[in-house]
Amino acid sequence: MSLILTIFSNHLWAQDVSLDLIQAKALVAANRVESIAFHSSIEMREGPIASVATPRPQKQLSFGQAEYKQSGDKFWSHLVLTREGQPPMEIDTAFDGRRYQSHDARSGGLMLSDGPALPNATLAGDALYYPYLFLMTEEGSFTPKLLKDASGWRRAFAKATVLSSSKQGALRLHNVEFPGPKAGQTFVVTFAEELDFFPYATQLNERGRNVGSVSVVEHVVLGDAAEPITFPTQLEVVFKTFAKDGATINHTSIRTDPKTIRVNQPLESASFAIPKDRVRVINDVDRMTSERVGDSSGPGERGLGSRGLLGLWLGVALLIVVVAWARRSVWKNRP
Repeated sequence: MSLILTIFSNHLWAQDVSLDLIQAKALVAANRVESIAFHSSIEMREGPIASVATPRPQKQLSFGQAEYKQSGDKFWSHLVLTREGQPPMEIDTAFDGRRYQSHDARSGGLMLSDGPALPNATLAGDALYYPYLFLMTEEGSFTPKLLKDASGWRRAFAKATVLSSSKQGALRLHNVEFPGPKAGQTFVVTFAEELDFFPYATQLNERGRNVGSVSVVEHVVLGDAAEPITFPTQLEVVFKTFAKDGATINHTSIRTDPKTIRVNQPLESASFAIPKDRVRVINDVDRMTSERVGDSSGPGERGLGSRGLLGLWLGVALLIVVVAWARRSVWKNRP
């Protein structure tokens, strides 16, 4: 907690740093990840906001396990979430180099798209992507391409402003403000200079009011000394929802076991496709078609169709509240 408070204080550190330097070093560091695989645990809690100093909410909302692997532009993720009083939700998403895929195990529905505009296309990869929220575009999607796209970095930094610098222990920290994907939204990102300007914390603001934060509590440094890779092994994500009858705070903890992390090691190409024997209905988002596969009995009999499956996915998207905040201006206008 002291780190978070210090990060956003007005205590200035003597040495200035340029946006060009931050952008160049952070982009190079992000591109060191050619392939990666890991397992994470996710716990979500919620509760009323009684004061600014409200501790972590005590009511458990949901919890689960996530597995993620990526090689180049290809990725596959598996997520199992359990919400109190409801059956588990099991979801796979993937990109095999040709099309983006999203599969819901309960319905057997598979969504396909040529573009990454499927809701929460990399949900299980949050430990990898949350620190880079400031790169999010109006499309509202996270993919491996996002971190490696130099033009996207230039676009984000072109509108950025260095606010302040400070020192926390051995880390020199630099606060940079970026505009969000919606008017009135901003990200204040804290880059850690000793970690090749890794985005160590992010404060989310909307119309001048703080609505959340993403903070790295623990991290590991992988690779060799010449080309180190910083990976957050514990992320704390906070989002506040304000309404006329009160305010609610949502808290998500994402913990990754360092023993499960495999970085820049060969991964089989076949592992980036969802097995077809698990599919009952194929919904092609681009072509707006729906096709039943194999035996139509069982859970798939209800046939969610394009709209139904999209609605189910949007429900999952809202569980990860910070991504929902950043995307809501995108999804509310979609059919």
